[in-house]
Amino acid sequence: ILIVKNADEWFKKYKPYLEGDNRRNQARCCISVKKLRQIVDEANAIPANLGNAMIKINRIFSQAEKWMEKHHRILVRCGIDCSVVRKTLPPPSQASGGTWATRVELQNAVSTAASDVPVDLEEALELQHILDKVQDWFDRATIVAPKRSTRMRKNRGSAAQEKYSLDELSSLVEEASILPVDTGEELERLKIQLSMVQSWQLQAQRDMRDITNTFHVMRKERTACYGAPDRFQKRNNVFDEASGLPGPVKVPSALKAIGGNSGNCTASSPESGAGMATTTQRVDSPSKMAAAVPATKRLMVNYSKVQPLINVEKSVHKMIATLLKSARSIGARTAEERIAELLEKVSPWCVRASCIIASPDEVFEKKYFKELDNFIQDAEKLLALRENTIEKESQNFEDTTLIRDLCDSWSFVISDEKVRLETIRERRDEFQDWSSKAQTLLSSTDKKLS
Repeated sequence: ILIVKNADEWFKKYKPYLEGDNRRNQARCCISVKKLRQIVDEANAIPANLGNAMIKINRIFSQAEKWMEKHHRILVRCGIDCSVVRKTLPPPSQASGGTWATRVELQNAVSTAASDVPVDLEEALELQHILDKVQDWFDRATIVAPKRSTRMRKNRGSAAQEKYSLDELSSLVEEASILPVDTGEELERLKIQLSMVQSWQLQAQRDMRDITNTFHVMRKERTACYGAPDRFQKRNNVFDEASGLPGPVKVPSALKAIGGNSGNCTASSPESGAGMATTTQRVDSPSKMAAAVPATKRLMVNYSKVQPLINVEKSVHKMIATLLKSARSIGARTAEERIAELLEKVSPWCVRASCIIASPDEVFEKKYFKELDNFIQDAEKLLALRENTIEKESQNFEDTTLIRDLCDSWSFVISDEKVRLETIRERRDEFQDWSSKAQTLLSSTDKKLS
């Protein structure tokens, strides 16, 4: 009676593994080799013939055991417990200390488990998980640090390579040590790539410090040329009262060259990308009315000190362009590149501001009124980025003062230029008021003026 009871309990306990044809069942049961041995050992402990169920489970266990013996080295290398196999096998230290497993071997072990054993072995599923992890690592490593031939093909293609983060690159290097396969070639490329990025970062930070210093020099030169922002274009030093009607204002060719090879001093808004209308080298009187404006109502610029200003401006904008170009050539997305992209917005605004301040005639034309107002608003948007940039990016640099010093340097320049532009806008509004009054007077009188 006890034997029958034990047999019934054994059948009920392991019914999911004993019934049906596991090979044809799409939802195959999942079991470990250790559990299979437990089922077989319990069955062997019952002194009775358990029939086909016993034969079936013995066959499944035998197939699973053979699979584990065949792929023992790979399983041990992957950290999977193989102690359930009782036959004589190499010690774990010897089995795991030989050659690395390969992705092909892992794939072969997983596929043979699916084809040779009529159940899903937990060990095989764990091996599949490891294989997926290994394949994912190799895929990411190939994207981050492709082989030379792959890089050359991509360079010839039109699609730009997707950038990766520096954290991702460092993570790939760290993950390589825990993978059960040989990652030597890929890991070497990753280390070279990491070294290149870190070297570039150091150089970029030195360039950023140079840009900071140059912005400070630029500010001093602009003050020497135009005076302090709050004294800009005061009547006693900028209006040519001795002459009659002012002639066209001439922009030095070197200043024009800052705007580009096209000969136009144009720049894009940091938000919309729209700049003011083009300022050419020689600006004629902006309107018919402007020709009749007294000299005290028009803005004249003394260029006796403009040459050093032009040199330093060309220098800082060239440095920013060089930094941005080098940042875009680096595959990693870094804090230095984000700073370079911010400077890419600052630089054209400064160029355009220089053109307007040096030759402000076009702002007196009514069609440009709104554009000057928008341009001054662009300055306010750039200045608003200062604190946000300092807060978000300073933590990414060992030199915690670098970002604050850099943002201060360009924001001081923009603040000064904004004050000068607001002064020009005030003069423009004065001119507009005078023009309106003159037009009203001319149109309201019935008598002809002689």
